[in-house]
Parts: sequence; C-alpha cells; structure tokens
Amino acid sequence: MLVEIPDPEVILGVILAFLVGLGVLYGFYKARPFIKSRSEMSDISQSERLEYYERQLIDMKIRLDAIEIQGIEQKTEDPNLELKQFLEKLAKNEAPEIQVDDVNHSEVVPGKPISTPSVSTTVHTNPTDHVLHLITNKAMTSRDIQITLKRSREHTSRLMKKLFDNTEVAFAIKSNSELDRAFYLFEMIKREPLVKIGTAVTKFALKTYLPVEGIIRATVFDHFCGGVTEKDCMPTIDKMFTKNVHSVLDYSAEGKEVEEHFDLAMEKTLNTIKFGKEKASLPFAVFKPTGFGRLKVYQKITEGIALDTHEEVEWNRIKERYDIVSKAAFEAGIPLLIDAEETWMQTAADDLIEEMMVKYNKEKVIVFGTLQLYRWDRLDYLKEMHKRSKEQGFKIGMKLVRGAYMEKERERAEKYGYKDPICVDKDATDKMYNDVQEYMIENIDDMSVFSGTHNEESSYLLMDLIEKYKLAKNDKRIWFGQLFGMSDHISYNAAEEGYNVAKYLPFGPVRDVMPYLIRRAEENTSVAGQTSRELNLLKTERNRRKV
Repeated sequence: MLVEIPDPEVILGVILAFLVGLGVLYGFYKARPFIKSRSEMSDISQSERLEYYERQLIDMKIRLDAIEIQGIEQKTEDPNLELKQFLEKLAKNEAPEIQVDDVNHSEVVPGKPISTPSVSTTVHTNPTDHVLHLITNKAMTSRDIQITLKRSREHTSRLMKKLFDNTEVAFAIKSNSELDRAFYLFEMIKREPLVKIGTAVTKFALKTYLPVEGIIRATVFDHFCGGVTEKDCMPTIDKMFTKNVHSVLDYSAEGKEVEEHFDLAMEKTLNTIKFGKEKASLPFAVFKPTGFGRLKVYQKITEGIALDTHEEVEWNRIKERYDIVSKAAFEAGIPLLIDAEETWMQTAADDLIEEMMVKYNKEKVIVFGTLQLYRWDRLDYLKEMHKRSKEQGFKIGMKLVRGAYMEKERERAEKYGYKDPICVDKDATDKMYNDVQEYMIENIDDMSVFSGTHNEESSYLLMDLIEKYKLAKNDKRIWFGQLFGMSDHISYNAAEEGYNVAKYLPFGPVRDVMPYLIRRAEENTSVAGQTSRELNLLKTERNRRKV
C-alpha cells in the first residue's frame, strides 16, 4: 500500500511549530513570577504553615506510636537504658508520682521561620510524653527508635524523614539560572503527551540531520550530561567534589553495533580508569555490556544457541575486552561497575562478570556486577553466588538498581509465553531492593555495595543498616549513587552527612547519547511521584532564594 509522504515544507513546519511551542511554554514560565495572582503571593506563608503542621503531625505520630507500647513486654534489649527502666516500672505500676510542666506552643507567625513546639525537659505523667522527651533530648539512631516503638524498619525510617528536605544543601552548587532551567525542564517532562511528541520529533530531526543539536545541548543534554568529552565534564566534576559528591564518568553513546565502536567504548573506559588514578573525585569506572559487543551475541549465549564462526570471534573479543579493562582496574585499584540490561541477554553478561570477580576480587572488590531488583529472582541469585564465592575465595561487588526495562520485559514475556521476570508490583520491587540491600550489609565482609537509587526510603534504610552494624559512614565498601541531574536532595544531603556518594555523569556526542536522554525523560514521566518530588524541591529552593 502506498503512503503519501508530506512535503518537506510541511514536515519542517510541524517541527518548527513544536519548537515554537516549547519556546512559548518556556517564556510563560519565565514570565510567570511577575504575573502572580493574589493567592499565589501567599504561597510562601502557606508553605511555612504546612511545614509547621507537618512537624506537629510528626510529633503526634510519635506520641501515638508510643501509646502502643503501654503494657507490652519489652522483648528486645533496648539500647536506651533510661527508657527501659521507665517502662519496667510502668509495667509493675511503680511509676513515681511526678510533676508535669505545661508545654508551651509557639504562636505561628506567617512569614517567619517556624520552630517545632518544644517538650518540657521534666518528667511526665504518661509514657507518651516521656518517650517523646527521650527521643527529643537524647541522640537516638533510627534503630533505637525502631526498638522503642516496636515498628518495622520501613515505618521507623519514615519517622526520620527530614534529612532529604534540605534544599539549601541539595542545590548549593546550582546557580539561579540552572535552578530555573531544571524547574522548567521537569515541568515539561511531567507532561506525558509532550514527552511523547518531543521524543518522536527529536528522533525524526536527528535522523534527517536537521540543526537541532544546539537546542538539545542547551536544555535536556546539559541537565543530564556532563559534556561531549571527558574534558568537558571536568568543571562539573570539580564543582560537585567541593561538596564531597564524587563522579562516575559514563560514556553513554548507544545504538552502535560495529567493532570500531566497541573498541572505542573500551578505550573510553580505560581512560576513565587512568583519570581515576589521578583524581580522587573519580573513584569508579563503568561500562555497559552492549557497549563491548552485540546484544545478539549475548542473547544466543544466554539461550544456549550455538554461535556461528563469525559470532565465536565476536564473543572471544567481548571476553577479551572485559579482561583488559578488569585487569587495568585491578592494577590501578579503581573499582569497575558493569551495568545490567535485558534479561534475555543478561545471563551471558553475569557469567562473564563472575569470571572477572573470581580472577580480580581475591583481596578486595574491583569488579562489580549489577542486580536489577525489579526481578523477583535476584536475591536467590545473589545467595547462590555468595556460596560460590566462599568456595572459590573471591569477594562480591554489586551495584543495586530497580531496573529500567520493565515495560519491554513484560511485553516480551507475554509475547513469547514465558513467566514474567518482573516483580508483581512496586511494593514487591521495593521489598526485593531493601532485602538485598540488607543481605549485603549483613555480609559486608564478603561484599561491597553500590546502592544506585533515587528512592528516599531505601536510602534511609541503608543509613539505618550502617548504624545497626556499627559501620563507618564513609566505609569504602558502601556507596550511595544517583544519576546526574536527578535526586540532588539525596546525593548532596547524604554527602553532607559524611556518606560515600557518587553520581553517574554521562558524556558523549549529543546524537549518540539521545537514547539515554530519552530513557531519562520517559523514566521521570512514568515513575509515580518522581517528577513531582523534584519540582516541589526546586520550587522550595526558588522560594527560599526568592528567584
């Protein structure tokens, strides 16, 4: 069937109309601060009121949780001796007669900083006030509070959620113009139809070599990428490191399936290892399996299909590339992160990564694999590998992620009639992530973990586990990781607290990095709450700066 192709003028007109639309939207948001309505002018005072009420609710929640411990026998040794003794007396009805001072609540004055109402430092007549008094006036870890309130680790971490709200720390290195760009960018990304149209138009424009790279570079590229070359990235790397946030240079050019490209990707990885020897700000190197060889070859190995003569040569070359960069990382003492991809090719990559671990992870972890924890089988896989590591005498390194190919995985499983490899829902995925994270920290003498997550809950839990097992915040076996351009509120606040933090910093030619950028836009559109959280934090910081 013949399909009529529009005239070039029509196609160009559509593209220009789309770009003009983006410009108008950008202009609207730039002008918006100057045309605020009366109700919008009160946003700041309303935000302060909401913050005050949030603090009140946290206090109330702690009180309600504490009520539930009345009459319940303490089954776990409480690290807080004073609290334990008080509860024992309460259980025996031996609580002394005590005097109560009134709790004074500060009047809320809109437009001024609001402090949380204080609790009297004297003894209280009920366990609720007493527990709140102890929590408020004594240093207690989230583990201590968990034992005190007899709640799950997830509930306990929710009580602690304040660290990541500090936008002054989160956006300290961003200029006002960079803050504005991020805000407008996420405003556009949250609109799914706009993302779909923009993706289609951008792909067409790049395919037909229309001059749009400058627009892409000035917007989405500069927000999510460090530059075109390693040298381009250095100012960003140095700026982040002033806040103790490290970088992982990631050559993110995708979509090439020729040997020359695979050799180039290997050279880029080797260069990153060399940079790491010279700069403390670059503690890792990284590569993607399909950056070193064709997906089809990995897939045939995974499915147990015999390779032809040419593919045998390709596979041997892939193994050689893995060994070259792993050896270089071992000699330089720079850990090497190897990403994970689709399940139908991943077994071949996993087996090859384990070979590198056996060879180079004898004394400490150099080679890291990646666990995609939206897969329901990954904890069992890790436990089996742990057994092999003890038998063969090597250490395990793993980067933990939730995963980026869920829709594709589900569609393929349905199409070919095999069991869906993805967890049934987000709650199951979150549980898998947290369980694996805990398993690795429990066995930290045998493992190293790079927790790559934008999930605040999982980040708080890792902090909790570090405290529980009495590990140093800056233990080099434990890293927090996020992508550049996302979740700065986690990265910079965690680094401020003294934890090891590294952000993936992609680089490469604009045209070759577009598949990566499109995934980031789609990810922010599809992940419930992610973009809204980014926007709320950016808005809070813009209000704080009055920009």
